[in-house]
Amino acid sequence: IISNQNNTEEQECCNCEIISQSIHSTPKGILCNECYIYWQKSNLMQPELYQNKSLIKKVKRPPKNMSIDLINLTSSNSIEKLEEDIHYELSTIQLHNQSIEYLTNQSRIELETMHIPFLTKSINSNETTTSTWSIEEILLAIQA
Repeated sequence: IISNQNNTEEQECCNCEIISQSIHSTPKGILCNECYIYWQKSNLMQPELYQNKSLIKKVKRPPKNMSIDLINLTSSNSIEKLEEDIHYELSTIQLHNQSIEYLTNQSRIELETMHIPFLTKSINSNETTTSTWSIEEILLAIQA
């Protein structure tokens, strides 16, 4: 509890840790007006407007099994090796893209030269297709 010059009491919100005059006592603790309204609507303690101070204070660390060796990072030899590896991989990707494009173009050319039998006219003009079966075709189907 902090009292200022106007004899109004200010308390710290137990959720966002901001000192405020408008406070509400709840089962979760003393909340400021914003946290109280948010808690009433959603039944959650963390408001959308504020970050918790403990999250701000938390130091960001690398993952557990990752060690950062500053001496190795500063040596230009390892960086040049990594840049060469990246350049090699990019050239490999470019080569693969070119071969894919070449094969795609070849397949288009071959598809245009292919003759699809049922779409082209038959060579024999004597043969005509009909939707009905002849007697010979019906007998052949029955025997099969």
